[in-house]
Amino acid sequence: MKVTIAGSLVMDITIYPSEKFRLMKDFIAFPFDYKIQVNKIFVEAGGSGFNVASALTNFKNKVSLFGKVGSDTYGKIILKEMKKRKISTKNVEVISQDMTGFSLIFLYEGEKTILTYR
Repeated sequence: MKVTIAGSLVMDITIYPSEKFRLMKDFIAFPFDYKIQVNKIFVEAGGSGFNVASALTNFKNKVSLFGKVGSDTYGKIILKEMKKRKISTKNVEVISQDMTGFSLIFLYEGEKTILTYR
């Protein structure tokens, strides 16, 4: 089946925080003006469009995605990962004056908080 998706393309940076992070009511907190060691960090291509397209290719669909990336290193990484997963890049616009988007994902006690730049 041929499937076309429109969605975001970003670099996901997932942070697994150390014990210095605290939960205060429904807020993640950490000391101000302090260097905090994290337990693990994971960087990969992501975004809603990429994630859905990637999942659909697992079911042998021919997938095309409408999205945008910057002409920077991270945009190239995302395009390379799309090609590796057999997601068509023909409808991905490369914007020379912009930086590729990022999502900074904090995983804390099984829950996520995401800071996003698009």
